[in-house]
Amino acid sequence: GSSTFELLPSLRQEAAAFDQSMQVLQRRRGSARARAHRGLLPAACSLVAAAALLVREPSAYILGSLPARRAAVAAAVAAAIAWPRGPEEETAHAADAPAPPKNLDISGFEGTRANVNGRWTDVSPPYGSTKELNQRAVYKKDGEDLYLMVNDCGEFQIEKKVMGECTGFARQKGKGKWEIDGAVVEGKVKVKPVVVLKKGDKVEVAKDFETDDDGKDKLKKGARGVVEEIDSDGDAGIKFENLKIQSFVFKENWGNLKKI
Repeated sequence: GSSTFELLPSLRQEAAAFDQSMQVLQRRRGSARARAHRGLLPAACSLVAAAALLVREPSAYILGSLPARRAAVAAAVAAAIAWPRGPEEETAHAADAPAPPKNLDISGFEGTRANVNGRWTDVSPPYGSTKELNQRAVYKKDGEDLYLMVNDCGEFQIEKKVMGECTGFARQKGKGKWEIDGAVVEGKVKVKPVVVLKKGDKVEVAKDFETDDDGKDKLKKGARGVVEEIDSDGDAGIKFENLKIQSFVFKENWGNLKKI
C-alpha cells in the first residue's frame, strides 16, 4: 500500500481545496450580509445601470457600439430598432430577424428628465406583450409610463405613450445627437443592452470597481474572469484571474463587466 509520505501531497491538496471552499463560503455570507443592507435601498436601485441610445451605421441604427463577440447582440438590437428600410429589404429582414434584447439601460439625461435614466424592458413580442410601432420593438421604462420607440419620421423618440407622431420630448437627430425638450444635446445620451451573465461566461472588467463580498477586492479595467455560478439571489460568483478565490458581483453591478 501507499506509505504515509506518499499520501502527504494528496492530503495537502485536499486540505488546500477545503480551505479555499471555506473562504468562498465566508465571502458568500459576507455577500448575504451586504445584500441585507442593500435591501434597505429603494427597489429602484436595480435601475442604476444606465446606458446609451442607438448609434447610426450605414444602413441602420443599432444600440451602442458592439463589435466582435457582441455581434449577436448588435444584430438583435438592429432587428428590434432600426431606421425604416424599403419594402423588399424590410420583408427579407423580418424573415430572419433575431429576437431583440429584453432590457436596455439608458443614461445621460439630466435635470427634470433624469428619470429617463435606468432600466428599460421590451414590451413587444416575443416577450409576452403586443406593443409594436412601425414594425419595431417598443421599450418601457421600468416603474414609469415612458416609452422608447421609432416614430413615423424614422427617429428614435421617448414619450409618455406609444405614438407615431414625431413629437416625443426626446428624439434622436443623428449619431450621439438628441433633441430633448427642444434643446440639442450631443455626446451624452447613451443606450446599451443590459449585461446578462450565466455560468461559464468569460468576462472582462469594463471599468474599475470593487467586488460585493467581504473581500471588497479592487478590480481593475481589463481584468478577466469566468462566471462559476449564479446564486439564488441572481448574483454572479466569478473567478478572476488575478484573485485566488471566487468573488461575488451583484447583478446590478454587471454593467461594470463585458462578455468576451
